Amino acid sequence: MTDITSTFFIPLPKTAISENPSKFGIKILDPLSITSIGDMAVIETKRLSREQIVSMRRDFTRKILQKMVDAYKKGRIPVKRIVDEFRINEKYGLESNWYRVVFSADRFIDEYYKKMASGRFISSDGMPFEALMGLYPAAVMDFIDLIDLGEGFPKIGGSVLSPLEYRLVSLCGGRLRLSAVLDKCFDEFGQNYPSKNDFVKSAVRLIKSFEQNLWIGFSAVPRQAEDTKSVILNFSNTEYTNIEYVNPAQTSERAVIEMSAGAGINELRPAVENLIINGAKIVTGRIASGLSEADAAAVIKTADTALTLISEYPGIFEAYYDDGYLRNAVFNGGAQYEEHAAAAQTIDSKIAGRMLKVHNSKSIKFETALAHFRLHEQHGIDTIFYGRIFSPDPLIYNYFTIISRGAAQRTADTGIAGGAGPQKFERSSFRPQRVMAVWMALDFERGYPAVGRDVLSPLEYELLLYCTGKSTLGEIYDIMFAKFARSFAGFDELKRAVDKILSGFEKKYWILYSRI
Repeated sequence: MTDITSTFFIPLPKTAISENPSKFGIKILDPLSITSIGDMAVIETKRLSREQIVSMRRDFTRKILQKMVDAYKKGRIPVKRIVDEFRINEKYGLESNWYRVVFSADRFIDEYYKKMASGRFISSDGMPFEALMGLYPAAVMDFIDLIDLGEGFPKIGGSVLSPLEYRLVSLCGGRLRLSAVLDKCFDEFGQNYPSKNDFVKSAVRLIKSFEQNLWIGFSAVPRQAEDTKSVILNFSNTEYTNIEYVNPAQTSERAVIEMSAGAGINELRPAVENLIINGAKIVTGRIASGLSEADAAAVIKTADTALTLISEYPGIFEAYYDDGYLRNAVFNGGAQYEEHAAAAQTIDSKIAGRMLKVHNSKSIKFETALAHFRLHEQHGIDTIFYGRIFSPDPLIYNYFTIISRGAAQRTADTGIAGGAGPQKFERSSFRPQRVMAVWMALDFERGYPAVGRDVLSPLEYELLLYCTGKSTLGEIYDIMFAKFARSFAGFDELKRAVDKILSGFEKKYWILYSRI
């Protein structure tokens, strides 16, 4: 299976094309690639500017990736090839564009084919009816993650489930043969069909469509209770056992507190304050629930308290609803499960929404955000902010990952421009470096350079190009003065303008500084 990518052409030194570029129809704009780290064109042709070449690469890449997605959706990729991609990733850690863009980016594709690659699932395509009846249909993920009950009716993705579809998929726990699943459903829905044979034909079509949608897969053997940590939940009381909670390695910089159902702000705020005073940089609240109606009401109160604390301690306090008791279980009573699952999904959505709101309001301090990344880098702890809020944002992720690994610094930590660094250095000795690939970030489609909604002036554009970590600020000042001297009263005025622009870049998480 072909995996197509692209790169910018960079002439090698002391070659025929670099010695005599006009003979090959090109002009080398940046012979030393000072403005490129492999993310910007350094040549132009008679017909194409470097900006047009960048735009062409963007368009080419988008079209190729879209063709790949279309090929998958049209069923043109053999199942074996997809399974091989997952096996290669599992064994060697390699990611092709097929794996990264088309397959693993979709949670249903990812979950289904991981299980296919491990041998847990087998394809039912072309399987005789009797053999199919002997297989064990299993959902690709826990029902709490698969079925959305938050709007009062069951959905998977954008598909609303009929009562029969919902019952069928809810029985796909990997513990019953397909024949047993159909028997159970026939007892409930059979009266709507002329015969059991008619019902079975209709139900099998639905089950097969579930497999095609990658909602379920088939296994030749049943899932074992001891393997899945299954537990029978009795909704008539609040006792449940054999649920394992795995806590990551702890560090004094991060504290986890239990937020019992019904706990209010007057109880929890002092606890959070005390942990912060004693050195905790991140406080994670685990909201736990029992199974009674009283607990369901109490946990909502506690969730509201968590929302308040998330706002009061931006980035420091985070929370999650522990829905472990709803996972890997065989349930006695669908209606009560639905009620608790819907509440869990609603609470989870509200908490994630409040954390995202805090992030978007820019109220999280730099030191707090960095603490989340250092917990990941130094202790292997993925906080909720790190996993759900920061990591999905490429600029935030790149910026703080680079700093947490010690590869670069922000201005305030360098000892320049009034910074608080341990040593004082001349500002001109530092090297600004961008944290994005400009060919992906820059958009020239409207006739001028833009990064998202930010339209760049000629000076801003040139500055961003030279932020590669290859030139010192002193060198960049000289280069910009040579290009834009006419627009300024003198060198000092240009230098102030450059410093102001770079400060703006830094606030947007576009650049960092290094001394090497």
